[in-house]
Amino acid sequence: MNLFDIGDLAHVPSDVFLVKLDSKGHVLRYHKTTKPIKALIVDTDPYPGKYSTGEWQTQILHHGENWFVNNQDISIISKKGDFDGCQAS
Repeated sequence: MNLFDIGDLAHVPSDVFLVKLDSKGHVLRYHKTTKPIKALIVDTDPYPGKYSTGEWQTQILHHGENWFVNNQDISIISKKGDFDGCQAS
């Protein structure tokens, strides 16, 4: 069961590692946040059952790139659809 859904808006605190992984789960690149960010969740289980720890099972969009983030490091600001039907005035 996933904690997050594609399309949710997530809060990522400062000092959190975002990583790029290869197909075997090895870190290719990483970025450490220097300030809190808001990010869109773009995938919640891109490699089903592949990584036994489940640490890097959520992907976010940050500065135009998809990054893996540890599930324990993020929280949801709003769920997908929270604002459905809202009209700008």
